[in-house]
Amino acid sequence: MSHTPTAPGAGGPSWPPGRRGSRGPTRGPARPAAAPEDRLIARFRTLPAGSDDKVRIVAALAEAATATPAVAAFLASVLADPDEDGPARVECATALRLHSPGGPAARRAVAAALLAALADPDDDLLRRHAATALGPYADDPAVDRALIAAVTRDDDPRVRGNALAALQDAGPSPERIDVLTALTQDATLGGEAARILGKWGTC
Repeated sequence: MSHTPTAPGAGGPSWPPGRRGSRGPTRGPARPAAAPEDRLIARFRTLPAGSDDKVRIVAALAEAATATPAVAAFLASVLADPDEDGPARVECATALRLHSPGGPAARRAVAAALLAALADPDDDLLRRHAATALGPYADDPAVDRALIAAVTRDDDPRVRGNALAALQDAGPSPERIDVLTALTQDATLGGEAARILGKWGTC
């Protein structure tokens, strides 16, 4: 009995089953590449304590904080973490002063982190940078109160001076004008307070 070979594709089994003409397993859609900011944040989290690369990564992320809430939230979390490296926290304060986020939720998170840094009893340098950085967030009543308390009562003269600079950045309000008017009698900050009042056109 003769046997006629079945021509390929003429009813014989396909391989793999159900994939006639397939050359191999089909691949799903390619995953989108991670954004540069995400890669930097992931890299930061792998670094050991004391790594100088942490400061460089924060500086590289700074400009993205304005438009990218996730970056602002990350910088705020580093700033607020007392176990994080001091230099990285200071760099976060600087970044968030120069590049404040636009969304209200992000601004509240940053303000809370800066207030926590201002209250840190163990890092004078961080406190000084936090005082300066609070100026763009002084529309928050808690920030305004903290700056007024710092400029009038803080034990560190540099914190007081930086809080005064932050109040200048925030601009005049009736309460700020009253505080700076009283401050003109201060032996250390009186001259600067008078200059700011003159710039505001209030004296």
